[in-house]
Amino acid sequence: MSYITFSQIQASLKAGAAEKKMERESLAGRELREISIKGIKQRAQEVKQKIADEQAREKPDMVRLARLREIEKCIASTLERCR
Repeated sequence: MSYITFSQIQASLKAGAAEKKMERESLAGRELREISIKGIKQRAQEVKQKIADEQAREKPDMVRLARLREIEKCIASTLERCR
């Protein structure tokens, strides 16, 4: 007959608590990531709208348009890395 020692119980409880903590941190990290992605997507929409507004002007500022397109590319690459 084998007995379970107090230290074995204590080690098992610590391992379980550590596992739960990692699980909670993982969920929190995932939620933060989703919030970040939503923010990035919102910013992408804003930039697309600014590009459309600039193109709709009678005399579009080509420098501003080029800068906005660069920002759009950066946002797209950031979103691609997040996936």
